Amino acid sequence: MAQSTRPISTVNRMLEQLSGAVRELDIDLLDRGDDYLVVADLPGFEKDEIDLRLRENVLFIHAEHEELEVEEDDSYLRNERENRSVIGSVRLPEEVDEDQVSSRYHNGVLSVTLPKVDPSDSESNRIEID
Repeated sequence: MAQSTRPISTVNRMLEQLSGAVRELDIDLLDRGDDYLVVADLPGFEKDEIDLRLRENVLFIHAEHEELEVEEDDSYLRNERENRSVIGSVRLPEEVDEDQVSSRYHNGVLSVTLPKVDPSDSESNRIEID
């Protein structure tokens, strides 16, 4: 029995429309020896529209922008709002020093430097053998 593709195409259209609302962010992760560098392109966003969080060696980036356009034409007034939102995350392969993380946002490019924890600095507890 042949299945109808109409419901699938309808779902695909709906997903395409929704994908304009929240877009997955492309993230580059570089290992520079002593630290990791995460780079993400966020053109059109202001620094205060970007939320950057680090939890359990996962870096989360979320940016949201709302733009209001007002156009007057004779007695006609039109408001158009453009909402753009991007979200992304990257799991870091090694533990990083959360207190030393730094970031920079310049010309639409977010750069986050995440220093690795020196294995000799990490606390370890000697285990006594019974």
